[in-house]
Amino acid sequence: MNRTFADMLNSRLAELTSGLLFDYQPDNSTGSRPITITESMLADPSRDEPEGSEFPFVRWAIYRGSFDYRRPAPFKVVVDGAIWTAGNITDGTRDIQTLTVALGKITEKRGFPPYRLKTPIDFVTGNPARGHEGIQPHPWYYTRLYLEFLVPWHREE
Repeated sequence: MNRTFADMLNSRLAELTSGLLFDYQPDNSTGSRPITITESMLADPSRDEPEGSEFPFVRWAIYRGSFDYRRPAPFKVVVDGAIWTAGNITDGTRDIQTLTVALGKITEKRGFPPYRLKTPIDFVTGNPARGHEGIQPHPWYYTRLYLEFLVPWHREE
């Protein structure tokens, strides 16, 4: 839960999504570009761009944690991924599954010294509201991963 952790997580997410290109829609034309990684759940308000032009992106934030005197105390991170597709529903579904699988490979290297990723990790795609799971608002597609990190335990002398 410090700058070093943030730098490590940003680097790992960039590594996992490197080489992935997804559609984006600048000024009603289409193209493709790599994922933008942001250490915030909100779009950058200083960017003067048309709505929807921030896609594709991965955003993350620490959202829960605890402290304990004698035991390791976990903290939780939510990672959101989003894409826009110029294609049909099948294209969007396959693209968001590709992004979800790429992000899920974070479990292959669990060390974020001195923190450690707890596995397995949960994910949802589409609308996370109960009863609407998996529903995507075409042409936008979303995925969310829930990560939990263990804080190292140090014995007091």
